[in-house]
Amino acid sequence: RIRPLYHFNRQRLKHRAGSTELRRYDDALREATGAMQSQVVEELAGEKVRAPCRKVLESLQVHWAGLTLFVDDRRIPMDNNASERNTSAVLADSAGR
Repeated sequence: RIRPLYHFNRQRLKHRAGSTELRRYDDALREATGAMQSQVVEELAGEKVRAPCRKVLESLQVHWAGLTLFVDDRRIPMDNNASERNTSAVLADSAGR
């Protein structure tokens, strides 16, 4: 479900502000994000969602605004993977000394 969001975000970050390409990928990202939010609401409305999944979906709903800040501000990374990799590298280097 999240793979299209990563794809559209990566593509829009490749293009300069105001370009047709950026607008196209930005629109696609917003559409995919909206579809994901709708799917969360739809799944929570169903009775077949098991408790662990329900908790994840409810958390997603509660934190949605913060999780999607990257959509409105291209300077905000979609995830913190790069930061975690950098921290892990520093910790590994420190442990090796």
